[in-house]
Amino acid sequence: MSPEKIEVKVSFKPEEDAILARAGGKPPISLKLSDQSIAPLELALISLGACAALDAYKLLSIRGGLVDEISVDVVMERSGGGAARAVELRFAIRADRVGRREAEEVITRSIEKYCSVGELFREALELDVKVRLLKKRRPSSSASSP
Repeated sequence: MSPEKIEVKVSFKPEEDAILARAGGKPPISLKLSDQSIAPLELALISLGACAALDAYKLLSIRGGLVDEISVDVVMERSGGGAARAVELRFAIRADRVGRREAEEVITRSIEKYCSVGELFREALELDVKVRLLKKRRPSSSASSP
């Protein structure tokens, strides 16, 4: 099997104080540095959370789970010198037909086997996963009086 290539183009434009990134033929994204927008490290952590949430959603849905929302708090622990030591992913899943043990197994498998961004982080850091299961929100029935 031949290796797969993923290519992105990133450029820094000092006159615009912006970083412009493009993946394949997709629309570019821009980070304005002067706006104090998202820093590159934060963007990497967002990518990790997004990858983990999407893979978890796919796996839970395949198993028959009815997922309304998956949110992930990604927290990086740094040493006194600023070097990253560990990343904690705190999942909150709002779903029906998903048990706590199943959610934990799926999330762990997702991070260990499917999340490509997680694989990059795992090579350098310890990843710790925590899962909290929430029930789906029921539509509120508002009674109207005549």
